[in-house]
Amino acid sequence: MLGHRYGSRPIPAQIRAPLFELLKQTILDEQNENHDGDLLTQWYQLDTNCVPAAYILQNISSILPNFLSKVNER
Repeated sequence: MLGHRYGSRPIPAQIRAPLFELLKQTILDEQNENHDGDLLTQWYQLDTNCVPAAYILQNISSILPNFLSKVNER
């Protein structure tokens, strides 16, 4: 399989602001039905306290509150 030769690669926990803005603009310029730009801005939040400014990947429980719950309702 292509891409699995060296194992999985997690998404970055931090992306510098200029690179993130370029990535976001590229995604928004493409025609896609998945609303990837919305997902990107939902999961990454700008942190201006970082020098240089960066977008930080949010904790999974802040987006999906019951993700770590032991009770599986689904």
